[in-house]
Amino acid sequence: MKKPIKFTGIVMITFILMVGIFVVGVGAEGFRGNNEPPNDNTPSNNEDVSNHNPSKSPIQDENSSEGEEVIEIIGEVNDNPDEEKIPLDEGKVVFLTFDDGPTKLTPLVLEVLEEKEVKATFFTLGKLIERNPEILKETQEAGHSILPHSYSHDYAIYSTLESFYEDFYKAEEALTKALGTYPPPIFRFIGGSSNHSSFEYGGQSFMNILTADINEKGYYYMDWNIDSGDSKKDTNGNTIKDHVLEASEDKNLIVILFHDTERNTAMLEVLPEIIDFYKAEGYRFKTVEELSTEEIDKMIELRLINRVVNR
Repeated sequence: MKKPIKFTGIVMITFILMVGIFVVGVGAEGFRGNNEPPNDNTPSNNEDVSNHNPSKSPIQDENSSEGEEVIEIIGEVNDNPDEEKIPLDEGKVVFLTFDDGPTKLTPLVLEVLEEKEVKATFFTLGKLIERNPEILKETQEAGHSILPHSYSHDYAIYSTLESFYEDFYKAEEALTKALGTYPPPIFRFIGGSSNHSSFEYGGQSFMNILTADINEKGYYYMDWNIDSGDSKKDTNGNTIKDHVLEASEDKNLIVILFHDTERNTAMLEVLPEIIDFYKAEGYRFKTVEELSTEEIDKMIELRLINRVVNR
């Protein structure tokens, strides 16, 4: 006669299965999630900024040894776990990114995006968030990604690590206060990670030091591979459109830099045509927060995220 299975054995098997399911779920996550502000990580006014660290693990450096394990982001599980994730190297993907808002132009950009049924990513300024919180909420409610850019957009923040972090954490705090959620640990440097504007303040090698330090703190920073040129004072809509379309040739993965500054009506005029072009060419539109861990690794490899700066 077979002996009955003990109750304790059933409990242990159930516990092991539950742990396994949890681990698999965490491995599938990217930047998306509830992002509620962590009580122990939000910097206070008296906190040493050098010790601030978001709730994620450091990532693998581009110069890591071949085969070294990449540490994943630790955060919330994807809101849509059943949604099929298509890797960036299978098909064509475009990220529409807008810097330096929110402004009075931002709602007009949102109207175009809604009409074309595409989502975008907005890298925002803290000082403008405080002036236009209702526009930021509108952007959030429309389902777009909203991430930090800086608070002041003053290149003097590149004078020292302390001056940079003081401005950056202030931008994070403005975003958290306006939206009620803590932003994911990804942002965009003003001028990009390899900008030359920092030379005047922190010296030629300052961005080397800053990018390495912020990487250690567990942040990701995103650059672009197409600058629309819409920030130039003497530009016009046709020039912007022609440049973007020409620069898109032979690219399967595109991150476009636009600006939703108030005076940038030239970009707004041609944005529908640019979106139509990518749709006709078979591109999928994604936001930064829709990236999976594997896709993030791919963009690191392509130097679009966490580009290593060596000067």
